[in-house]
Amino acid sequence: MAFHVDTTQQRAGYRSERDLNVLRVEYIERARGLPISVFFNTTVHAGNFDELPMLAAFFVAQADVVRFGSFQLQADTGRGVLGARTDAIHNHSVAQRLQQGAGVRLSFDVLAAGHHECNHNAVLLVVNGRAYDAFADSTFVQRFMHETAALRIDRGTPWRALRSLLMASLARPGLVLAAVRWLSALAWRMRTDLLAARGRVHKLTLFTHNFMDACALDAERIDACVFMAITRDGPLSMCAYNAQRDSYLLRPLQTSTGVWKPLREGRGMSAGVPIKWLKGRPRAAALRQREANTSVADAPRQPG
Repeated sequence: MAFHVDTTQQRAGYRSERDLNVLRVEYIERARGLPISVFFNTTVHAGNFDELPMLAAFFVAQADVVRFGSFQLQADTGRGVLGARTDAIHNHSVAQRLQQGAGVRLSFDVLAAGHHECNHNAVLLVVNGRAYDAFADSTFVQRFMHETAALRIDRGTPWRALRSLLMASLARPGLVLAAVRWLSALAWRMRTDLLAARGRVHKLTLFTHNFMDACALDAERIDACVFMAITRDGPLSMCAYNAQRDSYLLRPLQTSTGVWKPLREGRGMSAGVPIKWLKGRPRAAALRQREANTSVADAPRQPG
């Protein structure tokens, strides 16, 4: 279950990411005890860039429920109206702030997913409220991923996933021995916290994604994309999708009873719910509103 919560949404009564933690905790408590993984998505922009360490620390503290924190860098695309981001915001600078908040050196470049300019991720093990870098032994992690790349893992529950790995280990004695050495070294580093937490360990992934501006798409990155949107024509790179988001969302759909068209402004609700009402205003309308607000704010004040 993924929740997207950040200050770009301009939720009434929340002025900062720290304020929004109240809402995040509410969602976390609703999900607590359910057999689901909880993800949080955050758009990174100039207004919340300095709050990233606080957010990383928050997700570490909530790692008993939160499994994944995705930090998506602002881009001039989709329905966003902030425009292009500042040069200070990039995958490495975001990773540095997340590392600062986690309180531990993190290995963001051990595993590759998609194009190297698009995605970075680190995996933390949280024990007794303290984070440890699960990828600190990069040699073992890369060997493990390479030798188990074709392995089908049952991820229904942690125990079923563990059972899948144990069954696969029977055919890989060398890898098992390396895994025992890795696990023993890791457990020794965590020994004090493991005792305090009675062996309870939580996994948290921190992920950064560098979205491209709509008018600056890179064909090589599009071809290597692993962050896809599902369209009527099949999976499509999210950056390519966002560049023409409204045209995809408002396309007529061929159904068994004919062509269904999303409602437009000025029409009633009798035919169904407009897609854009579910997804937010089209980018063009949002930009017009922003320009109108800016014009009013910049207008000279009359004396008296």
